[in-house]
Amino acid sequence: MFFLIVYGLFLLSNLLLYLKLRRSLTVWFPSGRRGRMALALAFFFLAVNSPLLVAVLMGQVGWSLEQLPSRLLRWYFYPGFVWFAMLVGYVLVTAPKDLIWGLGRALLWIYRRLIPRPKRPAFSVSRRHFLAGLAPAMPSALLGTAAYGVYGTSGDLEISPEISIPIPELSPKLDGIRITQLSDIHFGPYLRGRDMKPVVEAANGLGSELVVITGDILDRSLSLLPEATEALGRLKASFGVFAILGNHDYYADQRDPAGGYRGCERLAAGMQSAGVRVLRNACHSIRLAGDAELLLAGLDWLGATRGDPNVYQQHRTKQVLASMLAGSNPKAARVLLAHHPHSFLDAQEFGIPLTLAGHTHGGGQVVFGQIGGVPLGLASLRFRYVRGLYQEQGRFLYVNRGIGYFGIPIRINCLPEISRFRLVRG
Repeated sequence: MFFLIVYGLFLLSNLLLYLKLRRSLTVWFPSGRRGRMALALAFFFLAVNSPLLVAVLMGQVGWSLEQLPSRLLRWYFYPGFVWFAMLVGYVLVTAPKDLIWGLGRALLWIYRRLIPRPKRPAFSVSRRHFLAGLAPAMPSALLGTAAYGVYGTSGDLEISPEISIPIPELSPKLDGIRITQLSDIHFGPYLRGRDMKPVVEAANGLGSELVVITGDILDRSLSLLPEATEALGRLKASFGVFAILGNHDYYADQRDPAGGYRGCERLAAGMQSAGVRVLRNACHSIRLAGDAELLLAGLDWLGATRGDPNVYQQHRTKQVLASMLAGSNPKAARVLLAHHPHSFLDAQEFGIPLTLAGHTHGGGQVVFGQIGGVPLGLASLRFRYVRGLYQEQGRFLYVNRGIGYFGIPIRINCLPEISRFRLVRG
């Protein structure tokens, strides 16, 4: 039902935009050519929507986009994603305007009925035609912005400045230890093994003692697990490479009523064979000489226990954290890997000074701006912590913007990133 509603809104948005643009033809073209131009406009709408329709039909018969060559995706399907992104932006911009305009006209009609006033000249036909002629301006601007977000940012990567995190009573032998964080890689149709090569080289070039991956290694399929294993197996760190699972890692396989999400077991085994240790509600202790200990706690994605991989469970998170940390050295420097950033709230009572998370894609991959340092994106409506560094009660959270894509391959004001940290004595 949800997808039927989405498809219905998408088709309706196309229809409304088509009608507005067709009306503008009365301004820009002589009457003798309007029919041919309207037909051409209809064919244009069919062409730009065809990649999305083909993708939907492929899904219905069990095919997926990651089975297609990257070049075919880039030159046939990506223009459809540009159109889709433009349409979403157009609806978000015009829906409030149309609502306010309609409400204003209704209030004006009521006012004129209650308080008669002398008649004024009607809205001129020429002004109506002028406004109708401006109809293509906004979609054209949004289309250009969407095209830049899809094509212009491809291959971009930002290595964030190193952030020093003060750790109370940190052992001198751990003072200065460096951590590199990757997140939300989403191996899938838009990100393949070759795309990860420069990311892995950049991460290795930082020379950190620890490399961590905070979830969503895969997108929605296990088909690219061999590419993910080969690419991430090239990550190097003297203290090891560690990962946790995110909700999309659970999407990678259908739930087996008898055995849970077995795809996650295959993913964890594949990563383990490549030298990446997956922590699934488990801790890993890194001990140096003497009493120096760094405890790395990896929180699995817990929403899947209720059959819906999108549900965040606060109570369950606290239970798992208590079980994981029971009996651990209270003097060890603790770092929590948690895909969902709200885990930071539930980890505060366990004395964890640093939590590394992802999941939000920095605000939903498209950020319209900032207000008071808070990014304005669709994810901002859902998450308390969206991206970057947060500090509460002397504890720190960093939300990584991720490497890959969710939904469509677009990023605007939200570049992929590698984040890095240095633990220092607090």
